[in-house]
Amino acid sequence: MNLKAKKWNQRYRELEKLPKVNESVKRFAKMAKRGRALDIACGAGQNALYLSNLGFKVDAIDIASEGLKFIENRPSINTIETDITQYEPPKEGYDLIVSIHFLERSIFPKIPGWLKEGGLVICETFTYKKQNFNPAYTLQKNELLHLLDTLEIIHYKLQGDKALAVAKKL
Repeated sequence: MNLKAKKWNQRYRELEKLPKVNESVKRFAKMAKRGRALDIACGAGQNALYLSNLGFKVDAIDIASEGLKFIENRPSINTIETDITQYEPPKEGYDLIVSIHFLERSIFPKIPGWLKEGGLVICETFTYKKQNFNPAYTLQKNELLHLLDTLEIIHYKLQGDKALAVAKKL
């Protein structure tokens, strides 16, 4: 087990209840065609569970097995314990991809190939304005727009130390 997995497993072992569903997921997931969804770095799975309740079949991926335990054995959620950089999703397999408070730049060129035509991406993560946070995991000015520039940006918002983009594959 690598150091990242150990850190996150410890954090999820100490978790007493599921965190709240992300507000951007609540707002924009309803715009996606019901079908398959991918929740990248799903953590304890609160967003995956929400998507499942909306009618999506969800692939919930995370490096930490302890987080995935919160959503194991749910009928419409497939938990996948791996690093997202090692994941080989089905080509054009998803109607919705969600990535919340996670940044792995190397996957962004692959995301359009993971989406079905008309599929949506909801990505919300921290910017360079986030205090006391590893800069390797924060977005630079307008970086999220550039990372998703092969898709149609349908919503973009900066708020405090976070950036949100919702993009669609045409």
